[in-house]
Amino acid sequence: MIRSYALIFLISALAANAATIYDNGTPDVNSSSARGITIFRVADDFTLGSAANLTAIRFWMVDQPGNFSGSITYAVYQNSAGALGSVVGSGTVSGITPLFLNQIPGNIHQIERVDFDLPAALALAAGSYWLELHDGSNLTTAANPSTPNVLWAIVSGNPPGNGKQSAIPTLPSGSVGNEMAFQLFDNSNGSSNAVPEPATTALMGAGLAALAMMRRRCRF
Repeated sequence: MIRSYALIFLISALAANAATIYDNGTPDVNSSSARGITIFRVADDFTLGSAANLTAIRFWMVDQPGNFSGSITYAVYQNSAGALGSVVGSGTVSGITPLFLNQIPGNIHQIERVDFDLPAALALAAGSYWLELHDGSNLTTAANPSTPNVLWAIVSGNPPGNGKQSAIPTLPSGSVGNEMAFQLFDNSNGSSNAVPEPATTALMGAGLAALAMMRRRCRF
């Protein structure tokens, strides 16, 4: 019985590593509603009810195959009376492989999910902030200026929102009235991705299998 409780505790601890600290919503995988993040700069706001470490970001792209540069530059800003204020943290993550979700019906675009870890945890106090995401290695430069825009998907149902957009190199300031699809995670307890690593998933599976075997033995 003690071993069973130990396994349950281990599995629960592993599952709890990835904590969602903010969920702005997910997109309609059959819709091309989105805002360009290649030749435009786009940001959306979020509010934290308590202090948290931001370690991973998930968002959804509308893309034509082959247009995404493989790099995302992010920036988090303080909220300043409804506008982007001072920068809290920023960086570029390269080598990203999006997860294909769906080919948009009657469209050359497809919906992809992008998960990436920040190079270093970003400690955020309770309050309001802005998240900017850009295709490429520089917020003020188009990743592939000769190709169609890579786009940041809008939340399903296209609810009214506070998203902002400006052409490069201007800081996002023009209201677009949209909510952008993204989620923020705190994985500082041990998980290295917004989605558990295969090794973590396998360990959880092994723990469940071992627990099932012990229960089976107890019956005989």
